[in-house]
Amino acid sequence: HNCERNRNTINFYDKNCINQSKRTSATSIDPTDDNEQNEIDRSETDTESLLTIIAMLRTTVDQSTHEKEVLEQRLIEEQVRAQQEIRSFAASLEGVEDLRRSAEAMS
Repeated sequence: HNCERNRNTINFYDKNCINQSKRTSATSIDPTDDNEQNEIDRSETDTESLLTIIAMLRTTVDQSTHEKEVLEQRLIEEQVRAQQEIRSFAASLEGVEDLRRSAEAMS
């Protein structure tokens, strides 16, 4: 609308033009602007969600890595203990075998 105003008076056309301009600016929001803004908002929300998920996954990986290291250390300790027990058991068996031989020799 091309509104021409008289400096001293506002005629009917001017009032209609002003009212039309107000209605137009209030109601004629470009849908592409809304769509673009909605898309930007969605993108920002998606980005924030993905960053949160990534942080959670990093935490999970860190915790899993720590747990793996603890379990590996426990495994090594268990293997060492098992080897010591086997050696101790083998020494006991040798002692039992020596006793058996001695008993056979006496009979």
